[in-house]
Amino acid sequence: MCRSSSDGDQKLPALKQGDKLTPQDIIYSSGLRLALLLRSIFTGMILVSLDRLIVSTAIPQITNQFNSAGDIGWSGTAYLFGVWKAVHRLQR
Repeated sequence: MCRSSSDGDQKLPALKQGDKLTPQDIIYSSGLRLALLLRSIFTGMILVSLDRLIVSTAIPQITNQFNSAGDIGWSGTAYLFGVWKAVHRLQR
């Protein structure tokens, strides 16, 4: 089993139990790999904040539609279940 470096050509030996990890053993991503990694993280953060904004705006209208502020937990749970199901389908 080997750890690969950021460029993918160089193979490093795997760490065995009891081996000490030194700062020289750490390989950081750079270049295109780092740019793609950061872009995907930032895109995910933007989508999550947009999703929260839409849901927080819609919940008052949903509770007014059903005339029940006490059931706000159920609407949040149903929404999260739908998101979970969509993510679950994407992972297949």
